[in-house]
Amino acid sequence: MILTTLMHPMYDVDDESTVITLSDWYHAEATILRYIIGNVADSTLINGLSRYAGRSMSDLAVINVEQGKRYCMRLVSMSCDPNFLFSIDGHNRTVIEADGQLTDPLEVDQLQIFVGQRYSVVLVADQPTDNYWIRSLPDTANASFIGGTNSAILRYQGALQVELTTVNTTSANPLVETNLHALINPSAPGIPEYGAG
Repeated sequence: MILTTLMHPMYDVDDESTVITLSDWYHAEATILRYIIGNVADSTLINGLSRYAGRSMSDLAVINVEQGKRYCMRLVSMSCDPNFLFSIDGHNRTVIEADGQLTDPLEVDQLQIFVGQRYSVVLVADQPTDNYWIRSLPDTANASFIGGTNSAILRYQGALQVELTTVNTTSANPLVETNLHALINPSAPGIPEYGAG
């Protein structure tokens, strides 16, 4: 992390409070799941918490931020099957790392994260003090955000703990992976000569 901080003085906070894990949540037991072809997750867990149809008042994960600070968020997909479309209402993020490889900064409003992938993104807390939906839509049939499913909360310091009202908008600047470029040239090791090791 020290190297990342030196290479990217773009953020103020980079600690365990900004790690965001995404995983699929199956209500059937694992011993049963292995015999069911086409079984899909019931919802997405964000930092181990979620809601699902029929239980809309479960706790959701909360990421706390302070107005004016910049946060390095470490996204990790720990899912077994689905990929996720990740966004935070009203906030762009700047991708600075993909799977441990530092990248040229690239601003996006949504990113698709596949099984086992990791991204580091910078979020600037520059919106009015409020609560904002963090959304992680899995690529499963009938997935939605109804009742807070597949969601968590970005909460600004001083915001009331009330039901969220922010609106999901269509992405205008999604991550296109081919637009990511290594910050440091990752050339192949060795000397570029025949037989030179």
